Amino acid sequence: VENQLSLYQKLSWVYGAVTAVAETAATAQLNVKKRTGEKLKDIPNHEFELLLGRPNPMFSHSEFVIQPVAYRALTGNCYWHLNRTSANVPPAELWCIPPHQIEPIPDGRMFLSGYKYFPGLGEQEIKLEPWQVTHFRRFHPLNWYVGLSALEALALAATGDLKQQEWNVRFFG
Repeated sequence: VENQLSLYQKLSWVYGAVTAVAETAATAQLNVKKRTGEKLKDIPNHEFELLLGRPNPMFSHSEFVIQPVAYRALTGNCYWHLNRTSANVPPAELWCIPPHQIEPIPDGRMFLSGYKYFPGLGEQEIKLEPWQVTHFRRFHPLNWYVGLSALEALALAATGDLKQQEWNVRFFG
């Protein structure tokens, strides 16, 4: 996962493609709707819509939306931490957890017992309950628990580009 994320920093075409998609997603108008029969009706000022407008004290709506879209594009996975006191309480805040700092914990019966969160900086891992995390993932044919990154399919091309850059630096540097 960290290697996939590092390509965003190292390859201009990865950076450009992911940034274009993520910044476009951040401009989308998001609304909560209610289904009535076959029709969808807007629910003005729904609490989730308002929460997405200011998901936490550190990030604006667009800053927050860019992160999960970019993480999912780069790694096939995006994780939201739902800051709430129990499964039956709406979240007070939404935070995006970097995919290299979290992993699903299968319970052995095709379900999850939770997530391991690695905060970094030498801190102990923290177990998060399934109701504390929303996981958005792409389809992965070999793994039910994590998504497949588009960069995995482009790994050979990305490796070639990195080697070409190294060669150019050595030759011209």
